[in-house]
Amino acid sequence: MTSPRWQHCVSHGDAEAETFLREYFARPDRSCLLVAGAGFDPRSAAIPAIMAESSAGDGPARLSAIFIREHRPNPGADLLRAGDAHAVLLQRTIPRSRIIEVDVLADTDRAVVGGQRVISAISRLDAGLLDGVTDVVLDISALSIGIFFPLASYFVAACEAAGPGMNFHVVTASNPFLDDAITAISSDVVDPVRGFSGEIDFEASADEPKIWLPHLSKNRNSALQLILDSLDGPVSVCPVLPLSQRDPTTADRLVADFENELYEGWKVDSRNLVYAIEDDPLDLYRTITSIHHRTNSVFKSLTNSHLVLSPSGNKVLAIGALMAALEHKLAVRYVESVGYEVDWTKIETAANSRSRLVHVWLQGEPYIEPPEVTSGAGRELEGTAT
Repeated sequence: MTSPRWQHCVSHGDAEAETFLREYFARPDRSCLLVAGAGFDPRSAAIPAIMAESSAGDGPARLSAIFIREHRPNPGADLLRAGDAHAVLLQRTIPRSRIIEVDVLADTDRAVVGGQRVISAISRLDAGLLDGVTDVVLDISALSIGIFFPLASYFVAACEAAGPGMNFHVVTASNPFLDDAITAISSDVVDPVRGFSGEIDFEASADEPKIWLPHLSKNRNSALQLILDSLDGPVSVCPVLPLSQRDPTTADRLVADFENELYEGWKVDSRNLVYAIEDDPLDLYRTITSIHHRTNSVFKSLTNSHLVLSPSGNKVLAIGALMAALEHKLAVRYVESVGYEVDWTKIETAANSRSRLVHVWLQGEPYIEPPEVTSGAGRELEGTAT
C-alpha cells in the first residue's frame, strides 16, 4: 500500500493558522492570489482582512483576489444587503480584485450548474492569471460545497501544471455557532459535485457495494435521505459526527436529531459511526483514507467497491473529505441549497464568538522531493568531512 499523499501534510489551526498567514505572506518574496466568497456570511471578510494586513505597504503589488458571488433564486432582501456590503468591503480591502457573479441554478430547468460556471468563468480570465504568483489561497469560509470542491480541483491541477514550486493552500474560518444560525433550503435533486462523479453512476456499478459517509449536520435530514435514496445497490452507511472541544455535546445532539434515520431507516450499526475532530481536517482525511484502503483490500478479489462522500455543515471536515476525494478519486454527492434562512439575532450573538482559522497547505514547496545523492557523491562528502 502506498503512503497517503498528505501523510506529512503541513497544516495549522486556531492561533497558529493566523500567525502563519500573517508571517508567511508578509515575506517580500510571496505573491498571492486569493480566491474567496463574497456572500452574506460574516466570515466572508475575516481571512481577506488578515491577508491584506500581512502584505500592507506593498500589498497592491503582491496580493490580488477573485471573489465569488453566488446567486440563487429569489434571495431575501436582508441577504442581498449583507452580500452587497461584504462585496464592497472586500474590494476595498483588496483593491486589486475582481468579482465573479455565479448563478448556481440554470434559469430554465433549475439544474445545478454553479460548479461548471465558476470554472468556466475562471478559465476565461486572462491566461496570465498565475504569472508571478507564488501562492494560491482558496478561502472556503463563504463558499458552498458545489463551488469550492470544483475550485480546489481546478487549482490543484493548475498549480501542478505551473511547477512544483507553485503553492496551493485551503483556509477557512470555522464557527459552528454561525453555522447553526444559517439554515439551508435544500433542492429536491441529488447531484454529483463537478469533477467528483466517481464511477457509481456507471451501469456496471449499479449492484456493486457502496459505503456512504454522510456528514450529519443540523436540518439536513431530508437532504441526506434524498442522497441515500439515489444510491443503487447495497449501501453501508457510516455517518460522520464531529468531536467538538467547544461543545462536547454536539455529536450527541446530532445523533438525537437523526435518531429515526440512523436506527430505523438507515439501520446503522453503532460501530460504523465515524467520529472526526471538528477543527482538524487531517483527522477525517486519514480516517477516510484508511476506510478506502480497507474496503479495497476486502473486495478486490470479488468485485469493485465505492466510497461515496456527502460533506455538509462543518467546513473543516469538508476539507478532510475534499483531500480524500482528490487523492482517491471518490464520488461526492450532495443536494444543492436553493436558498438560505438566517437568524440574524443568532448571527449577532455568534459574531461575538471567535472563529477558529484552519490552514492546510496542499501543494508546493514542502512537498518537493530533495535531490538524490549518489552513493559516490556520498562517499566523497564523507571523505571531505573527515
